[in-house]
Amino acid sequence: MDFHSAIIMHFQLDIDSKLAFKFLPAYSPELNPVERSFEELRRRTADRIFNSLSELESALLEVINEYYEDQERVCQLCGYAWILEQVSS
Repeated sequence: MDFHSAIIMHFQLDIDSKLAFKFLPAYSPELNPVERSFEELRRRTADRIFNSLSELESALLEVINEYYEDQERVCQLCGYAWILEQVSS
């Protein structure tokens, strides 16, 4: 049993039967679009040395705010066809 399975089994003991955990297939970013966001954060902050945690936080917030202010960029980054269809229906 791997780490994730053990955690899920632990939580299943503590919650009611209305909640079910589903494992996503490996290498399927279209099923977990937030991964694209994390990829963009890593791309924009990689290979840099930050002098403090607050400096790193500022760099991350700069990227996040760019997407917060521009919904079209979010759609380009995470707007898989199946998501856009569900939003517009």
